[in-house]
Amino acid sequence: FADFSGFAKTPHCSHLEIQSSVPRGCGLGCNMVAAIRMDQSMPNRASAHSPSRAADPGRLRQLAHAIRERKLSPVQLVERFLDRIDAVDRDVQCWRLVDGERALEVAREREVQAARGDLRGPLHGIPVAIKDIIDVEGLPTRANCKANANAAPATSDAEIVQALRTQGAIILGKVHTTEYAFFDPSPARNPHNLDHTPGGSSSGSAAAVAA
Repeated sequence: FADFSGFAKTPHCSHLEIQSSVPRGCGLGCNMVAAIRMDQSMPNRASAHSPSRAADPGRLRQLAHAIRERKLSPVQLVERFLDRIDAVDRDVQCWRLVDGERALEVAREREVQAARGDLRGPLHGIPVAIKDIIDVEGLPTRANCKANANAAPATSDAEIVQALRTQGAIILGKVHTTEYAFFDPSPARNPHNLDHTPGGSSSGSAAAVAA
């Protein structure tokens, strides 16, 4: 359903970018990112004028294992991420829209399923961020374009989002992108140094993992 082999990196930030097998005829491409770092911690290079907002959110395999072993609750994990977003995103600005209530609702379902040994897949209980060029049912897709400022909520999930849900992932919300995943920058800042951009096109994705 997705290729986990590729890592997209920008200076002092990195994130896992999952490339969908959905044909690119959808016009905007189809990629998303997991809100979990999978590489080694990067050095803190914040300047004296721009303190770092970087933190280590954990390793995907370890978190998934802890959920399987019932040592970590999906609800606790989602709450931890929501608390972190509240603490730093005013500065980092990587999130376009946080869907906290629905994420917690799904997390409670995943917790009940895990308690009875009903794991939906390798991403069971793992929160993920969706790049805002990809449709998520109930959320608008704006692609960082002013013309889409009043976009209506999507009426269905993109195929990659459906696949993620099938594997047990929890959609935490949508993160910023360069305009239509092209050149114009997004508001997102590099958490290691807020004076710098995290690059693109997955600027919000990279910043969300690093923060």
